[in-house]
Amino acid sequence: MAGSETKHSNDLLCIAEIFESIANKDEQALARTLERSSIETMLLFEFVYGISPLLHCVQTGEMSRLGLVRRLLASGLCDSETVDSKGRTVLAGLVGAQQALTQGTAAGFLERMIEIVIEGADDTTACYRMLKHNSLALFQAFLELKQFDERRLFECLTGALTKLSVKQVLLSADLRVFVMFKLADFGFRRLSGDWTGGCDKTADEWKDHIDVVSDCWNVIGKSYDTGSYGDVDDRLLQRLHVLHNHLYFLQYKKFLDYLALREAIFCVAVFWNVLKNPATFTVYRVIVNKRIVIECIRMIAFQLMKVKRFLEQTEQKLSEVVKEGESLIVQQKECLIEDIMKKMKISFAARIVASESFNLEHLMRGKDRRTRRKMIKCYGQLRQLYSLDKIVLAFAQVARVNPANVESFQDSLKRTVMILGEMLKNTNSTPNMPNDRLEDAMGRMISHRFADIVISIRNSYARQFSLSRLLIDAELERRVYSFLPNHTVAVRMVINLLFVLVMVEVRRSFYGQLVRCGSLEALRSLVIYAGEKDVLFPTIHIAFEQVTGYFAMVKGLLAELRENPIGNTVEFAQLEEQFQVQCGIVEEVQAMLATERELDYENLRKTCFSCNDLPTIRRLLHWKIDTYRPNTVLESICSKWNANTSSLSRIHWMDTRLTWIDTETMSNKLAMITCAIGDADAYYTIGHTSKLIEKLGIADEVDEEGVDQLNKRLAPYYANIFFLDNKWKVLESFCKQRRLPWNTTLVRQLRQRDQDLLQTLYDERRHKLKTIFEQNDIQTVEVLQIANIIIKEDTLACLEHLQLELCEILTAVGYFGDSFHCVKQRIPMIQGKNFRNLLAHDSLSYNMLTDKAHFDLETVQLLVQHGANPLLADCHGNSIIHSALCMLPDAALYLLEECLTRDLRNDKGDTLLELDDRTDGNKLIHTVASCGQQIIVAKLLDLNIDVTVRNAYGCTPAHVAVVVPLVNSISTLKQLLDYDRTPVDMIDKDGGTLLMWAAKTGSIEMLDLIMQYKPNLTLPANRRALYEAVNLQYVDFAKRFLQHAIEAGAREVTKMEDAADDVVILSLRCADFELSKALLEYELQHGLEDITERDRPRIESVLKASTSKIPQVPVELYLSLKGLSEDRNFLTYLRNMLAKLEPLREKDFN
Repeated sequence: MAGSETKHSNDLLCIAEIFESIANKDEQALARTLERSSIETMLLFEFVYGISPLLHCVQTGEMSRLGLVRRLLASGLCDSETVDSKGRTVLAGLVGAQQALTQGTAAGFLERMIEIVIEGADDTTACYRMLKHNSLALFQAFLELKQFDERRLFECLTGALTKLSVKQVLLSADLRVFVMFKLADFGFRRLSGDWTGGCDKTADEWKDHIDVVSDCWNVIGKSYDTGSYGDVDDRLLQRLHVLHNHLYFLQYKKFLDYLALREAIFCVAVFWNVLKNPATFTVYRVIVNKRIVIECIRMIAFQLMKVKRFLEQTEQKLSEVVKEGESLIVQQKECLIEDIMKKMKISFAARIVASESFNLEHLMRGKDRRTRRKMIKCYGQLRQLYSLDKIVLAFAQVARVNPANVESFQDSLKRTVMILGEMLKNTNSTPNMPNDRLEDAMGRMISHRFADIVISIRNSYARQFSLSRLLIDAELERRVYSFLPNHTVAVRMVINLLFVLVMVEVRRSFYGQLVRCGSLEALRSLVIYAGEKDVLFPTIHIAFEQVTGYFAMVKGLLAELRENPIGNTVEFAQLEEQFQVQCGIVEEVQAMLATERELDYENLRKTCFSCNDLPTIRRLLHWKIDTYRPNTVLESICSKWNANTSSLSRIHWMDTRLTWIDTETMSNKLAMITCAIGDADAYYTIGHTSKLIEKLGIADEVDEEGVDQLNKRLAPYYANIFFLDNKWKVLESFCKQRRLPWNTTLVRQLRQRDQDLLQTLYDERRHKLKTIFEQNDIQTVEVLQIANIIIKEDTLACLEHLQLELCEILTAVGYFGDSFHCVKQRIPMIQGKNFRNLLAHDSLSYNMLTDKAHFDLETVQLLVQHGANPLLADCHGNSIIHSALCMLPDAALYLLEECLTRDLRNDKGDTLLELDDRTDGNKLIHTVASCGQQIIVAKLLDLNIDVTVRNAYGCTPAHVAVVVPLVNSISTLKQLLDYDRTPVDMIDKDGGTLLMWAAKTGSIEMLDLIMQYKPNLTLPANRRALYEAVNLQYVDFAKRFLQHAIEAGAREVTKMEDAADDVVILSLRCADFELSKALLEYELQHGLEDITERDRPRIESVLKASTSKIPQVPVELYLSLKGLSEDRNFLTYLRNMLAKLEPLREKDFN
């Protein structure tokens, strides 16, 4: 006790001496005191004086105190990175003071401070130290001081960024954008051409990648190779992330082809995303799991080490051969040859080994071969589901695209068609869909040329900017793409039906995985990993609804046409006969789904936990597997399905609605573009060559053979018109060979015209981009990042297509280069050719290559145990606990317990429960709800937290749970409302309630849940939810909302505050008879079969189909284009109802 008091007295004496030394500017006295001081002394100084010694020393900006600063920093007791109450470091805080001081010696104080902090450090370390201060103004002052040339700056920044990534330092948005701009600017101008290795790539690089993979496996194998499916944590995911990235670079080695690395990389990437991005990847849980991934990695790591040993032995033998060759050099040979041999002996053998295509299949063990087969099978299922999912989304986007959006309409459809082509094309860059059976089925159902046409268009858009692409008639493209949105219904049905079959087969394969589990514990572990609910059911249900909706529409159309002259044709009879065959196949699928529902996944899961006899469970699973076979349906399609394209093509002129069910229609329209490109390649280029000869004034001296020869030599230019130098070099060479006149002045003028044309092409696309940005109020990069979430999908697709075209242009002229080696160094520079590849191919692995690593729980615990306060925020209001909630839930739960146990507070004195993020006013409960962390939600609710608290936008945590789309959003919302139902009717600043936001998502499950808490349907904001759902054409949501309103006895839910917002009239655009009828009957309070004269004004207002806010549109034409029969046309139905009133009206009049 006495020792403790003595130390405290000594510290008090020391802090007084430090204060006096700084005041007197006495460096010697300060040095003597610092020798007797400790970290506790510095903390006591700050506690007593409210300021750290270093900050106290520099706050006046006096040059005479720089010696004191050096003493403090040299002692190791003070750090320039220590933050003040505003979250700024000492140097960052000086920036504001520096801006105020414009005269005298104090004006250079900041520069001298920077020099002291970076003293003795190399340029890269100096950059790293300055970036850690997280101040853009400070970093700019540092760059002004150092005056790096651009190449040196690039090298320093890349090295510093790598260190920051390893140390998990997050840069502020403005500083990060500035640094990325500096990198990108240099990369665009200097990193041109194809990168083939350069000085930073060694022949032994593949060995380094293998070593990292081996290290990762050592950790994974030791801790996670347990045979369980569920023991996954962030450390495992971090190792998988690193392993994925290094395998990605190894896949290009020819001698590793036998390992099927491409398949392994995709499986690892999907598994990682299943756990990191469950909202998007949850359906893949039933295909890929931890045990499959662990087996795959074990096999690959073992094989890679065998490969490394084998090739190192081969390399050694080659080196011996090189040395023998060197010894045979005769003394009389030139010195140059001897020097070359000296250089070769070091790396020659290594380069031969690294670049050679060895067949190393003999290294495979039998067990490894079985693992490879299992992995390839898993990959096959994953790629089918993954690519079909993207195709379904692409077709849905085509149907939803808005033709009124002139700036983005055509480009967004081009982008969508390109994605379709990428998914259908067999490439090494993308996991593609077709296996033989599926490809054959698609050919039978649509046409065998559909895939070829879409792939051809994809190749045209995703590759060089060719002359043929430029010569396509713009009006032709406009007509084709304007036609597509209303004529994809038949093709969408085909894709959705195949999608359903693939998902059903995936579920069946999952049951097979359960059967193969060796123990009851393993089986239950796999079931727990797969989840409580059938993750495939919602997707299957939505896709099959599209199929059955299509067949119901076609059935009604054929019934109507049967009564017309067209019904007497032979072609119509053939069409009906084949339609019955198609209906039979769809009924098979329907029966298959009904069989699954007899004992669905959820009941089967309960059985797995209630029954302790593994053989009994296996018998049940075998019964499930044997009850249906999706591949049998595919075989039926391949043998029986006939798209009837020839019959339809002969009669669809008699009724244009038949084009809707003709799958050949879309192929024919898109073929017009491919034919135009083909014609341009075959015929237009020769004409263009003849015109070039005429413009040069040499037409009379060049015969037909000469024109043909020149046309062939100009082929590279015609393939990419931005290779302008190539064109004029060929022309000059041609004229010289034939001794033709070469008018330099004329050539200069013609070349300038070419450059002006190319500049115009570039400017047009750049102008489109700027226009779209302005329309969506996107002014900065930060806004663009947020806008990626909220702007419309067709606009995003348009942006991607324009960026791809600009990438192609800038790459061709040498402005863009390849920065892939930067990605390998963990520098997130997806630009130039990399960005082009990202847009042209699937982005799954690219996203993982540039994704930053995350903290692990062990690191967080270590920091907290050493005094780190997770409630302290940086200058942007971001605290560690907020970041942990989003990225590391285990760490967040630990931090929550620590903050409560130790009663930690931030610099303002706020406790954990009082803390907000300082930007959007989100309390901890808001952030937890937005991340779907239900365990932490439960913990906070146990603490009696207020769930009616609002953020800066007036949103409660319940609002946040509804708005943010997560897999468990509904269960999170239920947690909150079970605790307190008050938020049900609370309104945010935009006038939105929970019902309103649910309507915007179209989630019926969310609607059903909210209705359980009896919202007040007389509130205008709650009534508005119905209007919003109808406006967004969420038909099922609107029907369910109306059903709930009727059951609750609520009146006037269709009545809006503004009478011009007429829900019934708006519903006509949904082209859904039942919805419009139900809405009108609800308003009239009786069935439409019982209408009276009193109802006439309302019905006539609906027939008018417009209000002051809903402009007149050709609804009749719209409904007709939807392919509705007369009895499904609501307007026709209303007219017939009014016609029945006429006799009664005349009778009353008489």
